[in-house]
Amino acid sequence: MGLLRGVIDPELGSDIVDLGMARQVTVSDQGEVNITIALTTSGCPLRAQIQRDARARVIDLPGVTRVRLLGPN
Repeated sequence: MGLLRGVIDPELGSDIVDLGMARQVTVSDQGEVNITIALTTSGCPLRAQIQRDARARVIDLPGVTRVRLLGPN
């Protein structure tokens, strides 16, 4: 979650953790990271940017083999 504090929602000017958008992060034994992100609106125009930024912060960490971005259940 600490890494995701660097992902800023451009419209709101705050990070996705403080905004409550980053809901959960899980890491499998195989290095697959699943990040659950709840956007402020279902048709969020900045969805791609937020997802790209979140993925970029995690993908190059040692041991990470894959990053999956999920919506809330």
